[in-house]
Amino acid sequence: MVNYKLTYFNVTGLAEPIRLLLHQSGIKFEDIRFDFEEWPKIKPTTPLGQVPVLEIDGKPFVQSKAIARFIARKNN
Repeated sequence: MVNYKLTYFNVTGLAEPIRLLLHQSGIKFEDIRFDFEEWPKIKPTTPLGQVPVLEIDGKPFVQSKAIARFIARKNN
């Protein structure tokens, strides 16, 4: 089974279309949300120093529009 983990701030923002696509596609995922105060310690652990990050079986993917296109194409 494939594991999905989405990491973003605790706001709707850029990750919301990704969340909606994952829900609409019936994909179960771990939704990790953090506050702005935690960002300085999380930033060094993210690719390119940015979020949202979608991890698929531990492999991180960034860029919200690219992630959304990937999920949409994968699930028609």
